Amino acid sequence: MKQKKIQARIGILILIVFAVAFSRLLPYLFGIEEIFNFSPLTAIALFGGAYFVKKKNALIFPLIALWASNLILDNIFLSQYYEGFVLFANWEVYIAILGIVALAFVLLQKVTLTTVIGTSILASLTFFIVTNFIVWLNSGIYPRTFAGLGECFTLAIPFFRNTLVGDLVFSMLLFGAYEYAATKFPFLKLKTT
Repeated sequence: MKQKKIQARIGILILIVFAVAFSRLLPYLFGIEEIFNFSPLTAIALFGGAYFVKKKNALIFPLIALWASNLILDNIFLSQYYEGFVLFANWEVYIAILGIVALAFVLLQKVTLTTVIGTSILASLTFFIVTNFIVWLNSGIYPRTFAGLGECFTLAIPFFRNTLVGDLVFSMLLFGAYEYAATKFPFLKLKTT
């Protein structure tokens, strides 16, 4: 019986990760203009790192959900930015997400309001630093000098506000809803295997 509850918990975690990842499509489906970097990606990575017991699941499922939702976003809603079918783009985001899952392994071993807020802010900074550093390094837009790096980070600051707010909002919603559900369905807290 306990094994079935554990399997149900894992299935629910996977379902949540994919459902939240695909919620990224909603603004496009309803014709709402995109708010750059206001996204549930970081919350999904933190959630996976906090609740999947097996680290490989915490890494794999958020990345697959990101990739699957990106397939639709890049090839349907954002196709004007690409030539032909896009199988994989923006690899710097995937690297940032891996780092954020690792943060969750360390900092969200106990889920509290304080740890979720603090880790979410740190995850926002991680995403900002990793993605913009890689853009500076590989895009050819900025000179590969400290001044070029500074320019890259400076021009990205307006997007950081949306990243920070989105990460906090989605993390609070995702973790809050799961923790509330766990009070009603205690098997969601099972952490064996």
